[in-house]
Amino acid sequence: MPFCHHEKLDGSGYYRGLKGEEIPFLAKIIAVADVFDALTSVRHYRNRMPIDKVHEILESGRNNHFESRCVDAFLRLPCQQVLSVMESERDRNSSEDLERFGNITWARLTELVSGAEPKGEEEGIVDVFERMYNFGLPEGYKALD
Repeated sequence: MPFCHHEKLDGSGYYRGLKGEEIPFLAKIIAVADVFDALTSVRHYRNRMPIDKVHEILESGRNNHFESRCVDAFLRLPCQQVLSVMESERDRNSSEDLERFGNITWARLTELVSGAEPKGEEEGIVDVFERMYNFGLPEGYKALD
């Protein structure tokens, strides 16, 4: 199973050019998480992407690069869980901010970032997310569009 997370449903991946059911299911899950991590991380050669662009890439890869049910499962994850992993990499205690995301999924966060009207406890959540997502970035940093 090592390296199978680089395989794609349509066979265009690597190392072995596996496709569809030839790819282990766990590798299909890891593929979605790996792409999400790559796109939302600052690399020495490029900036991270805005979260709505990351969502577009996951959606556009549905059924050709990614197993649809794996994308669905990822988008149903509570933001709080994924953000806590991202925050732990920054060695930052943001438990108060994380609590705000308790009932919000990644799909809903993307809707809010894209301009959906917040409801109730969602009020101000985009500002909290942007502050957390951009914490520690250099002055004048611009996300990769």
